[in-house]
Amino acid sequence: MSDRDKKIILFLLILMVTILPYVFYIKNTKVETETTLTRVQELQVRYDQLKEMDEKRDFYEKEIVRLHEERDVIVASFPADVRSENYAMFLLQTEYSSDLVLNEETGKRELEFPIIFDTVTFGVNIKTQISSDSVGIADAATDSAAPLDTEFVAISNLSAVKYNCYYGGMKYLLKYLMDYEDPMIYTSIDMQMDLDTGVVSGTMQLEQYAISGPDRTLDDVDFTIMLDDTEVDLSLEELKLRGNKEFGIFGPLNVTEMEEEASEAEVEAPVE
Repeated sequence: MSDRDKKIILFLLILMVTILPYVFYIKNTKVETETTLTRVQELQVRYDQLKEMDEKRDFYEKEIVRLHEERDVIVASFPADVRSENYAMFLLQTEYSSDLVLNEETGKRELEFPIIFDTVTFGVNIKTQISSDSVGIADAATDSAAPLDTEFVAISNLSAVKYNCYYGGMKYLLKYLMDYEDPMIYTSIDMQMDLDTGVVSGTMQLEQYAISGPDRTLDDVDFTIMLDDTEVDLSLEELKLRGNKEFGIFGPLNVTEMEEEASEAEVEAPVE
């Protein structure tokens, strides 16, 4: 081996001794140091945030209580469920909701705005988990946090019903729905008038809303209606609540007969 080759080998050895420590140790240490410094800065920012939040702890606790109260008010404004029997009872109560007036021709008191519903189609309940605007724990894969699912579920239901009434009853029906206390709106409505009889008929789609959750229950249907501020019990079997093509799904709008039955019941009631 010549002196020149020995010098080249020596030079390479010196170069390796110089570079390898940097490659295997100094470079890795530098990367780790930079990563640590970055993490320290992030932690410092988080610490400052937590410190500021701790200083405002009383404010945040009061805000949490206030927001929970607001949430409870909103949830309480919705029923806990949407059921077919509640919907049927709503329609039945709507039929009997207008005032009683004297028919001068017959001498009998009748509904001022008679409305008859028939061919009811009760839709399927659509349920959607309600998520909060706040974020949950960051996902390790995406390093991002998704909104948290709450304990409440939103329920919507789109149902259809055919109706028959006169023009005055049509206006009354629309106003009645606008003033109805439970969350219910008509999403579409069509109407046509028979010029010979003056009867307005058509189909209406009603959308109902509810929020279900822990400790939320829907009361059983109260099968009664109010006539002149008098509560009248209904016999669903006698009124044939389904499939009565002649009178609608709820039976005839015979207010006089129902009043007589209510009066007889009051007479038969024992006097205390």
